[in-house]
Amino acid sequence: MYTTYGSLAVKPKASLPARRPTRPAAPAAVPAKSAARPAPSAPERGRVLCAGETATRRRCKAERVRAIAVATVLVLAFTTAAVLLLVRQSAVMKAGFAVATMQSDARDLDVDTQVVEEKIAAATDLTAIRALAIARLGMQDPSSLQRIVVELPPSDRLLLSSGSDADGTAAAESDALLRNAMGTLEGFFRTLR
Repeated sequence: MYTTYGSLAVKPKASLPARRPTRPAAPAAVPAKSAARPAPSAPERGRVLCAGETATRRRCKAERVRAIAVATVLVLAFTTAAVLLLVRQSAVMKAGFAVATMQSDARDLDVDTQVVEEKIAAATDLTAIRALAIARLGMQDPSSLQRIVVELPPSDRLLLSSGSDADGTAAAESDALLRNAMGTLEGFFRTLR
């Protein structure tokens, strides 16, 4: 019959037969008047161990401790390796996400650049500028017979006046030249209409 401890079924050990003495037992002597107890015929199994059993138990205990230490070291080594792999994989995944984000941003910037280039091309289109100049400013295409005459002052030097001239002739000359140039330009634009 089996008895159970927890979830294990254990077959009870059969009681061991008592050891037979190897020497013939001495005839029973008359007990002395001392209070000594008689020695049992067989030693109790759990209390007295021979030297061989003690050495075997020590050896088994040392092997168990060594096996537990080796298993602990192996578990720690495996755990450390797994953690290092996970950290490295995490860094690789973060770098992959960063690269994907940068590629997406680069694509968006390429699209934005194309849109801006198209707007610049539309804004600098010469036919559109010409049409705007004719419509808004009233400009006309010059004919082959039309000539533009701009009178320039005979000298090519620039006169700057600080206003410190006593008679003011330098300031009057520059004002006259400026009025003459403005009049010529106004006349040109009046002829275009």
